[in-house]
Amino acid sequence: MILISSEEEVSGDNGISSVMSAIGHIDAAIVGEPTGMHPAVAERGLMVVDGQVKGKAGHAARKEGENAIYKALKDIETIAGLKFQNGSEWLPEPGAQVTMIEAGTGHNVVPDICRFVVDVRSNDIYSNETMLDIKTFTNLGFSYHGLFLIYTEGRVVPPPLLRIATTCGYKFRPGQTLDPRSRCP
Repeated sequence: MILISSEEEVSGDNGISSVMSAIGHIDAAIVGEPTGMHPAVAERGLMVVDGQVKGKAGHAARKEGENAIYKALKDIETIAGLKFQNGSEWLPEPGAQVTMIEAGTGHNVVPDICRFVVDVRSNDIYSNETMLDIKTFTNLGFSYHGLFLIYTEGRVVPPPLLRIATTCGYKFRPGQTLDPRSRCP
């Protein structure tokens, strides 16, 4: 079967997702993507966490309240400093990046809530579930408000396809981001 689609990797509905019910189980797939024509042998996982930290509103001039931004900064610094002990043969180190932050309603109001988004990339050593558990071990204070989880455990291309590609002289590269295979069961 050949499917030709130009759909966004993980959120589009007109790519692989639109035909999965007709196809059924897939043992292996070759997914074309602009990779310099080097086969990607594995993909990283993706988890997007919507976090929030609560404070207490007050007037800035009177130093009232509990500033939710200051409280969130502690968690954000911890996220920025995460280190991982075990390396993967195929994929880069996992990581977490705070990519959006929102707080405050006025220049003179101490914010009572600070919301932020964390883009978390997992690999075959650190699964999405493990990455979520790391929050517990680092004693972060934010609560999860939403979680967008893409299933992937750092998938690696099946050995028969690796042998064929090697025989043809291809150089391999790890997948830095999530690719359309994430929509394949």
